[in-house]
Amino acid sequence: LRRFEEVENHSGSPQNAIIKFATWTLDLSRQYLQDAQGNECKLTASEFKLLNAFVTNPQRVLSRDQLLDITNGQKRDPFDRTVDTQVRRLRAKLEIKPNEPSLIKTMRGSGYVFTETITKAT
Repeated sequence: LRRFEEVENHSGSPQNAIIKFATWTLDLSRQYLQDAQGNECKLTASEFKLLNAFVTNPQRVLSRDQLLDITNGQKRDPFDRTVDTQVRRLRAKLEIKPNEPSLIKTMRGSGYVFTETITKAT
């Protein structure tokens, strides 16, 4: 079984960090996402877990199984589209053009990759 621990934290971001990517600021401890104008973007618990997995593993392909384990902690049925649905919803909130995603790319046959560079806010 895959577990959350398998996904390494390549950014070295502690859970109380403030992360910046693209035009967004994410406060991991408060689970708060803010756009460039300072407006809050409300995330569900599963959307936050998914975004957290992406920002702590930038430029790394995460399989659907890994993402499902992180967001739901459940085994995956081969026909389960939960992760795909969550990614679609997250893209709708983050992407300028959700139908032409640039932040979260689909890697056919592999999973998804978060393409942005992550910086810690000071």
